[in-house]
Amino acid sequence: MAVEKILVVGRHPKAHTLARPFTKKLYAADDAGDIWQLIESVEPNLILFDADIPQDDVYDTLLTLRDRQIRVPVIFVCADKNRAEQLIEAGAHSCLSGYDDSARMGQIIDRIENPASMLESRFFVEDCPSKVSIVDK
Repeated sequence: MAVEKILVVGRHPKAHTLARPFTKKLYAADDAGDIWQLIESVEPNLILFDADIPQDDVYDTLLTLRDRQIRVPVIFVCADKNRAEQLIEAGAHSCLSGYDDSARMGQIIDRIENPASMLESRFFVEDCPSKVSIVDK
């Protein structure tokens, strides 16, 4: 469960520590304005924003990625549930609740690497019955 290249946006060392075990190559940008040249030259498989990056910058980045038709999953660290919902609606792939959320990071990367398994787990849950009886009045 590792991707080839992760781009970490932000200066928080814990964001870099969080990403390191899940990639072969780790790239860094100090802020959202610094990422475009890296995205073009490195072509990361994943972008991770640390919690110190302003929400507006993450939001603008998501819109620009969509406008440029650059398809790269974006994950961000955020403890604020409202902020997380807004960014996911804008196109972010996922949110991590903190820098020590490495188990969730691994799950997200698994889903990115194996999108078919994500569909299976989303639609074919073992706890749900395979059929439902419908009773008419």
